Amino acid sequence: MSARLLALGVVLLTALLLQSVVTPMIAIGGWGPDIVLAAVVAFALIDGAETGARFGFVAGLGSDLLSGGPHLVGLMALVFLLVGEGAGRLRPYLSGSEPVTAVAVSAVAGIVAFGLFGGMSLLLDIRSFTFLLIVQGALASAAWTAVTVPLAMVPVRAISRRFTGGETAATGSSVAGRQW
Repeated sequence: MSARLLALGVVLLTALLLQSVVTPMIAIGGWGPDIVLAAVVAFALIDGAETGARFGFVAGLGSDLLSGGPHLVGLMALVFLLVGEGAGRLRPYLSGSEPVTAVAVSAVAGIVAFGLFGGMSLLLDIRSFTFLLIVQGALASAAWTAVTVPLAMVPVRAISRRFTGGETAATGSSVAGRQW
């Protein structure tokens, strides 16, 4: 196992731990930050679409398994995979001040993530969502994600710089010199 995969695993476990322990204590109006989503978007913005999608899938699956909610296992994995892929695909087109663009992309990612999750939950007839709840949650998710992603980008950027390299043996691919 490579050192980069180990570092990504530590980041994921830390995000999942913060999500389940700290986030409920800092929720405002019943809405708290999604630390795991912030990590997914941060990896996507720094390392690109492939890493964002892969990390998003694993992070979403971890969130699904730990949440114990009424949704199907794999639903959050699909949402985080799509959000990680989308944010990573936007990376080449972002120019100007990085913190400003990170906040903008993060807000959009929060809206898309909650909208996809809520919309698919409605389609699957999971009764914990209504249209009004999806709109409120998407706005709260946009605000929280816009705040947390720039903070998450600091350790993610350090890990990305520390663990760069050539092609991986398992996948035979690399994203801009950064492997996963």
